[in-house]
Amino acid sequence: MKRCVIRNEYTKADIGYLFYSEKEDVFTVEISDETDRINLPLFLSAFKDKGKYTMNPYWARRFVQRRIVPRDRQNIGSILRNAGLKKYDPYRLLILANGKCCQDECSIKPLSDKKDMESWYIRRKEKYIKSACLLDNEYLLIELNNNSLFRINLHNYLTDKNEMVLLERPYDLNNFKVIPNGLGIMWDEDISLMAEDIKEEDKEKDISGKDLERYMETNILTTADVCKELDCTRQYLNSLVQSGRIKVFRKSGNNSLFLKSELINLK
Repeated sequence: MKRCVIRNEYTKADIGYLFYSEKEDVFTVEISDETDRINLPLFLSAFKDKGKYTMNPYWARRFVQRRIVPRDRQNIGSILRNAGLKKYDPYRLLILANGKCCQDECSIKPLSDKKDMESWYIRRKEKYIKSACLLDNEYLLIELNNNSLFRINLHNYLTDKNEMVLLERPYDLNNFKVIPNGLGIMWDEDISLMAEDIKEEDKEKDISGKDLERYMETNILTTADVCKELDCTRQYLNSLVQSGRIKVFRKSGNNSLFLKSELINLK
């Protein structure tokens, strides 16, 4: 997971974070709720004006595309060679240009792994999604980072024409991913449900034993499952465990079990 800070170079204010998952090829943006509107570029201020502070993968990629050379530029091959790139790589192009755009005063620069996140982000992260599973082709059972567990009716959220098609296709409906960092859930880049959009009144707290069984069945992984998810060897997984980047949920002899939520930030 790549982390970048979005900064207004004129006012020197840090206004948000951009995240990029290399494995999933997914961008997301978090806008600070503590910054003044004047610090934000027009693209971000439009979200703040609506009370939205999380940019889903679709809009985050549009934000990035406005700040890099387009893929269909006539001399794109020459540009990539001069940049030392073998293929079109939106994230690398963004970083090489410091994320600057002629339409605003903002830059986007990588954060080191040792750099602490701002307090507004840490506070907000408590309500991000840790894990989720589909129930009865209609409900999602969701656990947040603050350990709250509830279910929601997807008919309340998949309301656009293209989204409603999913409700009629159980296989496709179940083919979702928790967005890296837990900002939401996505079926593809065009269809997603962000954590901040889940209404408190839609959270059903009456969870049945059957619901919990389904949740455990889909969110507890074996060593082989984890290696397949991360596309890594057992030796590499061992190193992740030794370094504390992933925790073993339960161990019995040579067999280890892991929670699926442990993998989100490793992608």
